[in-house]
Amino acid sequence: MSNVIVEDNIKQALTAKDAAIHRALEAIGIRAVGLVSARTPVDTGRLKASNDYEVKGDSVEIGNVQDYAPYVELGHKQKPGRFVPGIGKDGKGARLKAKFVQAQPFLKPGVESGTSDYKKIIEHEMKNA
Repeated sequence: MSNVIVEDNIKQALTAKDAAIHRALEAIGIRAVGLVSARTPVDTGRLKASNDYEVKGDSVEIGNVQDYAPYVELGHKQKPGRFVPGIGKDGKGARLKAKFVQAQPFLKPGVESGTSDYKKIIEHEMKNA
């Protein structure tokens, strides 16, 4: 008669799965920021340098901390002739010329362009968990 030993490895398996999920989310965040940055319009470089990600639990948030990022992403109305300090190539300020500034989407299309990459990252990490 042979002895059979049964071991409970559920905790280790769950820990490995959680670690794989976290690695996948980190990798997805890095990939998404690269894709977003490739599409970010550049004037001073601040907008592009502010693309970032944060892993929160079982999700990853991709975004930009510059207060003007939504205006670039979505476009906006403005009052022609109004002086705005701090804008312009020299940073000394300028008068607004157009009534509407066209959207230059970079966040949403950048993130969406990587969906097949994200799937591969998840599959790779879960396979190797």
